[in-house]
Amino acid sequence: MLINDAEVESEKGSSTTVKRPTEHKRLYYIDMLRIIAIFLVIVIHVTGKHFYEVPLNSSRYFVFCLFDEFAHVAVPVFVMISGALFLDSAKEVPYRLILHKYLPRIVISYFVWGLVYALWECKYAGDASEYLLALACTIMRGPRHLWFLPMIAGLYLITPLMRTFTSNRQLLEAFLCLGLIFASIIPTIEGIAVLYPNSGFQELFSAGKALSQNVTFHFAMGYSLYYALGHYFHEYHKKTSVWLYVMGFIALSIGSGLTFWYSGISGVASVMFFNNFSVYILLGAIGLFCMLKDVIETISITSRIENLVAYVSSRVFGVYLVHLLVLNILDSIGFSSLMYNSAIVIPALSVVIFAISFAVSALLGCIPMLRRWIV
Repeated sequence: MLINDAEVESEKGSSTTVKRPTEHKRLYYIDMLRIIAIFLVIVIHVTGKHFYEVPLNSSRYFVFCLFDEFAHVAVPVFVMISGALFLDSAKEVPYRLILHKYLPRIVISYFVWGLVYALWECKYAGDASEYLLALACTIMRGPRHLWFLPMIAGLYLITPLMRTFTSNRQLLEAFLCLGLIFASIIPTIEGIAVLYPNSGFQELFSAGKALSQNVTFHFAMGYSLYYALGHYFHEYHKKTSVWLYVMGFIALSIGSGLTFWYSGISGVASVMFFNNFSVYILLGAIGLFCMLKDVIETISITSRIENLVAYVSSRVFGVYLVHLLVLNILDSIGFSSLMYNSAIVIPALSVVIFAISFAVSALLGCIPMLRRWIV
């Protein structure tokens, strides 16, 4: 999750005591995942800013495909982090806590930062009524990256319901199987079928799609799949599984290659294989999540490093909120992913944006009211 008050704390006067996790290294791997994921979000937006301007079949376009595909594990990983924390059977998450603590911060952040970005985007043209209407509509829609907040708010709202079955491993695995089949595997196969538009293969999968759509449930689909996956791998993944990392790397490499190849033959820059529910992204997200968990649990970390990582992690929400504004400002003065060698510029520019956004988040975080509600 983005918001760092992820460890659900006990409330004074509450009849339910919610304990802070005691597993020292678990918190560290969550913090590390959060930092890596926000950096990958920045990479997505750095590449996405000019993705459709890069000549197809060029080496630069291949670099863009590679960075964009691998970075797209970011949102699934954030949702998995939320699932690991909010569906933890060792803690209780009552509706009161969700409605009084987590949702208000999301709502306030969405509209405050929506206003900030709206003021940046909307140019006053002399008609006050039209300007105010445009401003209001832009705030409601929100900038492109704030879509995550309503989505995660929806997951928070169904958390007490999901906890009724995620505490049972058999029910959880049944839920995950349904989600993997209907939310990821079938849509991925349908995407592959698009590569063969004039063949019996396409017709066959078109018929299969019609059949699958007759199964009209959405219970195990959407981001609830990643929410449950985060809990599953946090709760039950106890052994180092190198094969999960390898599968994730291979899957993301295939997705990158397919994007480059299909864009070349279709003549249009395609983002079809960047879909967060494709098998490529799903396996990549699982691989990254498990790799960090395994690595952190096998090394010893000094308290100084842990405190540093915890502090950086605590500013991730602010980095997420402000980074697109920083990107837009830098792009407007000529600093973009199209400068020089994109293989160097994309990660370098992402580091610069992260550093500036972190500094802004840290400064705003010095103000108690802002730290509590909007950073």
